[in-house]
Amino acid sequence: MNERFTDEQAREIKINLLAGVGISTLARRWNTSAETISKMKRGLTYRHVKVAGEERLRPEIEVVGLDHKVREKAFSMVTDEEIDAQAQAMWELQQQINAQKQATDAVKELTEAEKYAQELLGVQVKPRGDF
Repeated sequence: MNERFTDEQAREIKINLLAGVGISTLARRWNTSAETISKMKRGLTYRHVKVAGEERLRPEIEVVGLDHKVREKAFSMVTDEEIDAQAQAMWELQQQINAQKQATDAVKELTEAEKYAQELLGVQVKPRGDF
């Protein structure tokens, strides 16, 4: 078998994966493809190189068939860029929610002020239109 990495290098890569270093980052660092690192993460290559805790990289899910059990590996290949994009989208959504809350609070304050004016002054406030 013609393997690209020594066992020690594979061990170091697995340790970095466990520490949260991204697949694309490791691929650049080791001058290899993201697919190569992903296969290592999924346990498709370098299975003989063991690192404490590496099962966290490949949680197992048990699938029950009609007449037998099938074990399947589940894994996540979310890149750093995808995480950054999701974080940005969540931040933008939170900004929109905050703006809507501020607008709602402002309308409530105006409504309360109108009620207060009606009660205090006996004045009927004309509606300003829809919000």
